[in-house]
Amino acid sequence: MKISNLLFFKFICLILFFFIVPFSTIQADPTDGTEDTDFYTNLGTGFDNSVSAIAVQSDGDVVLGGGFSSLNGNARLYLVRLNSDGTEDTAFYTNLGTGFDSNVSAIAVQSDGDILVGGSFSTLNGNERLSLVRLNSDGTEDTAFYTNLGTGFNSSVSSIRVQSDGDILVGGSFSIFNSNARKRLIRLNSDGTEDTDFYTNLGTGFASTVNKIEVQSDGDILVGGAFGTFNDNTRNRIVRLNSDGTEDTAFYTNLGTAVSVGNINDIAVQSDGDIVLVGSFTSFNGSTRNRIVRRNSDGTEDTDFYTNLGTGFGSFINSVFIQSDGDILLGGFFSTFNGSTRNRIVRLNSDGTEDTAFYTNLGTGFGSSVADINASSSGDIFLGGDFILFNSNTRKYMVKLAFYNPDVTAPTITNVSSDKANGTYTTGEVIDIDVTFSEAVTSDGNVTVTLETGTTDRTCTFTVSSSTTGTCNYTVQSGDTTSDLTVSTISGTIADAAANAMSNFVPTTNLASNKALVIDALAPTISEVNPIGTSLDTTPAYTFTTNEVGTISYGGSCTSATTSATLGNNTINFSTLALATYSNCTIVVTDSNGNASNTLTVSSFSVNAQGPVPVWILQAMSDRERSQNQTVSNPIQTPFNPTEGCTSTTKYSPVTGNKCPITETNQPNTTTCPALPTEPKLLKLNTIHPTVKTLQQILNCKGYPLATTGPGSSGNETTKFGALTKKALIKFQKENSLTPDGIVGSKTRATLK
Repeated sequence: MKISNLLFFKFICLILFFFIVPFSTIQADPTDGTEDTDFYTNLGTGFDNSVSAIAVQSDGDVVLGGGFSSLNGNARLYLVRLNSDGTEDTAFYTNLGTGFDSNVSAIAVQSDGDILVGGSFSTLNGNERLSLVRLNSDGTEDTAFYTNLGTGFNSSVSSIRVQSDGDILVGGSFSIFNSNARKRLIRLNSDGTEDTDFYTNLGTGFASTVNKIEVQSDGDILVGGAFGTFNDNTRNRIVRLNSDGTEDTAFYTNLGTAVSVGNINDIAVQSDGDIVLVGSFTSFNGSTRNRIVRRNSDGTEDTDFYTNLGTGFGSFINSVFIQSDGDILLGGFFSTFNGSTRNRIVRLNSDGTEDTAFYTNLGTGFGSSVADINASSSGDIFLGGDFILFNSNTRKYMVKLAFYNPDVTAPTITNVSSDKANGTYTTGEVIDIDVTFSEAVTSDGNVTVTLETGTTDRTCTFTVSSSTTGTCNYTVQSGDTTSDLTVSTISGTIADAAANAMSNFVPTTNLASNKALVIDALAPTISEVNPIGTSLDTTPAYTFTTNEVGTISYGGSCTSATTSATLGNNTINFSTLALATYSNCTIVVTDSNGNASNTLTVSSFSVNAQGPVPVWILQAMSDRERSQNQTVSNPIQTPFNPTEGCTSTTKYSPVTGNKCPITETNQPNTTTCPALPTEPKLLKLNTIHPTVKTLQQILNCKGYPLATTGPGSSGNETTKFGALTKKALIKFQKENSLTPDGIVGSKTRATLK
C-alpha cells in the first residue's frame, strides 16, 4: 500500500513538472524602466570612464563617445560601436585605427549611415583632426570631408545637427574655423565646405559656448548654451535663428530676460512644436524655474507645465529626450525632484506630472550624473554618464533600460482594394474585395462587407485570424449597377493581439480610390410609345422608348433593318408586311454588357393598304367600282366599307384613311393656310425646328390632320417632326402625285404653298 502511494506521488510530481514548469518559464513583457541586464552582461567589464554622447543608428546599433579609453579591458579610445545586444562591433573599431586622442562629446548619424564625430580631440588614427571628423558607416574615415574643413577648429565641438537637406550645423567653444573667425556656430555643406552666407547672417556670432543645437520641423534653428550675447545683442543662453542664419527676434522678445544665471545644457522639440529647455539655471525671465521650462512655439511660457513640476529639480539637468509617446526623459546630476528622492533620472508625462511608476521600476537610480539619453526606434532607452552604480549594482558608465509601451491603440482599416482589373463586370462575375488592417487582427465570427450596388446593396463575408488582411468574394447579381464600385460599411467584432477592439470601420482609402470597377447587371427597360393601330403602309412606323442604348432584336412576324437603339424614343419601320392583322411582334434591347431588356409585345395592329390604286382615284369612283377594286387589290376577306369611321364632320376615316363623302359640314377648309418658311430647306423625321410647327399647321389646314386631339392636332402643333407629321405628309404627297417619302424637299415645299 505504501509503494502504491509513493508511485502515485511520483506520478503527480511528473505531471507538475511537464505541465507547470514550462508555463512558469514563459517570459512576460518587460516592465517599463527595468534594466536590460543581458545587454550589460554583453558589455563585459564595461567602460573605464564616462560616456557622454550616444547615437542610435537605424539598424539598432549604438555609437558611444566619451572620456573612456577602454571597454571590457580592451583599448577603445573615446569611440566605440555596439551591436543592439550590447556586444561590440570590433570591425568598426579596427577601422578606426588607433582611435582618438581625447574626448568625444557629440555624435550625429547621417541618413546615409555616415557618422559625424565632434569633441576636444586633435588626432584620429595618428592624423591631425581638429575637433570634427566624418566616418564612413564601417568606421573608416571620410578623408575628403576633412580636407574640405581646411585647418579645422581651434577648440572643442559640443553639438552637431544634420539638417533635412544634408547641411551640417556645428556648435561648441571654438572661435576660429579654417583660420577664419567663427564664434561658436557654423554651418557646413554636406561635403564639409563652409556655408559662408549662413555665418555672414550670424553677424558677430555668440560670445560664449554653444552647448546644444536643435532643428525644428520648419527649418528654424534653436541654439542654447552659456552665452550672454549674440551678434552684440543681449541674448541670455537661448536664441532661435531662421533657416538662413538671421535671428528670429520676435521669439527672443517672448522669452523675456530668459536665463541670466546658469546655462542651458540641452533642448528638445516636441511633435506639437513646444520647446523643452533644461540646464543649470534656477530662474527664467525673473521667475523661479528650477532647471527646466517649456516654452510654446512662439517663445511664450507654458506655465501649466511648470506648475505640474512642483518645486522642480534639486540640481542641474544634462539631457532631455522626448519619447515616441510624448513622455519626457530627463537625466543629470540631481538627486531630488519636487522634494522626493530621484537619483539622476526622472520621466515626466507630457503635461509635466511625474511618471512615478517608471522611477519605482528604476530602484535606487544612478550613483552619479547621467550625461546623455537616447532611444532606439523600438523605444529601448540608452543612458551614459559618470555613474558606476545603477540600482545598487555595478554599471560602469552605460545602462540600457527596457521600454514597454502597452498597446492601447485599436486597429483601423487602412485600405480596401481588389485584384480585379479595372473594367465593367456583369451578372455572375466574381470580384475579390481585399481589406487591409493597420495591424494583425482576429475576428470573432464573420466580418461583413457591404457594397454599394444600386437599389439593393450586396454583402460578402470573411473571417480573419492574426492577419493584417481579409478577403471576401462578391458575385455580381442581376440588377446590380454602379459606375464605381465602393464599400459602404464594414462590420464585425475585430480586435488586435492586445484585445483592443476596432471601433472605427471607415477605411482610410476605400475601394473606389484604388480601382475603377463598373458594375452593370441592370437590364434596359423598354415600353411602347405609339401603337400602330391600322397602317396604310406595308412598312408601318413604330415608336418605343428605352432607358439604355443597345442592340435591337425582333420576334414574331416582324423584323426591321434598324438594329441599334438610342436612349429615349426610337422610331423604327418594320420590314414589308402583308395585309393582315399582327399581334405576335416583339422587341428586345440588349445593352453592351449583354443585359437583355424586358420583351416588349407590340400592340396588335393591322396593315390595310389600298394597293396601287391612288386614294384620289378611289374617291372619284362609284361605290360599286370602288368595292370591286378593293376586292381585287385587297386580299382581306372581310367586306370593304370605304366610309367606315366617317362622320358628318370628318374628311378622312380614322379607320381606313380614305376620304369621307363630302357633306355640308365637312367641306374642305377654304381658310388661307400659313406660308412655309424657306429655312430649313429640308424637313424630315426627328427634325426639331419652329418651321415644323408651321408645316403641321399647313397640313391640318389643307385637310391632312396629324391627330384629332393632343399633340399635332389643330391648335396643338409642335416643333418636332415625328411619326404623325410624317404620316400626314405622306398622305399629302400621295394625293399630289409626289414621291411619298415623308420628307419636305423642294417639290413638296412648292406644292405646300
